Parts: sequence; C-alpha cells; structure tokens
Amino acid sequence: MFLLTTQTVDSSNTNVVDQATEQLSAWQKYWQTINWDRVFSVLIQKGLTILAVIVLFYLIRKIGNFLIDQSFERQKKKIADNATRIETIHALSMNIFSYTLFFFFLYSILDTLGIPVGSLLAGAGIAGIAIGLGAQGFTNDIITGFFIIMEQQIDVGDYIRLTDLSIEGTVTSVG
Repeated sequence: MFLLTTQTVDSSNTNVVDQATEQLSAWQKYWQTINWDRVFSVLIQKGLTILAVIVLFYLIRKIGNFLIDQSFERQKKKIADNATRIETIHALSMNIFSYTLFFFFLYSILDTLGIPVGSLLAGAGIAGIAIGLGAQGFTNDIITGFFIIMEQQIDVGDYIRLTDLSIEGTVTSVG
C-alpha cells in the first residue's frame, strides 16, 4: 500500500544523491579492506579441524563402546548367575563413558572455535556448586542409587512392588 506511489523523486536534488554516493562508497571501502583470502583460509582450516575432531570422537566412541561391550560380555559368560547385575553396571558404564566423551568433544569444538573454555569451566564450576547446594536431595538420591547398584538390592529384570505408592513393575534400566 505504501510502496505504490505516484510521486517521483527529483534527481536534481544533489544533496540526496551525494549522501547515497557517500554511503555506498563507505560500504565499498569496508568490503575492500577485508582480507578475503585470510577469511576463507581460516574458515577452511577451522572447518577441517572440526571435521577431524568429529571423526576422531566418532571413532573413539565406537571403539570405546565396543571395548565396554566386549568386557561385559566376557564377564557375563564367567558369572552367569549374576547377569542382571552385570547388565546394570554395563548400562551405567556406557552412560558414564558417553557423558565424559561428550564433555571432551564439546570442549574440543569450543576450543577450536576460539571460545575461552577455561573461563566457561570456571563459571560452570561455580554454577555447579550453587546447583549442588540447592539440589542436595537429588545428590543424595544419586548416591543412594549408586549404593543400591553396588549392594545388588535391585537389578535390571527384577520385579519390584512399592506398596506405599501403589507402584509395581519390572526394572528395565538403572543408571
């Protein structure tokens, strides 16, 4: 509606033309001062480094998962009567490995991009302490869960019944 107009602009007004020319030449000067060879070389270098980090961590993940799986398969064969406990610790080990690997992967990517990871870790540490103080019940539950796993109170495949909460069922995963 506002784009359609029947009025024309008088190009004889040199003030408007001069301002537009100055703005255009300022942009041209800015674009000409950029070292495009350096920009593209940095983009290619960072891109290849990130690609190498992705491939490296993918391989580490595959090899680590394979080694953990093989280790627990051997343990299952040795101790056949405790297979559910081994399965529970296997799932817990896989989770710990995955989260640790993801942390180092994220650290590597951010470091490659030039983001100061040290200050981020310091901030995360302070935030972790604050959250930890606020979530003491959650931390207590995690520690209790760890002892439940270690003392073999509940394993994957066990049938449990919580009468106070009217809940019952089979444990599908722990950790």
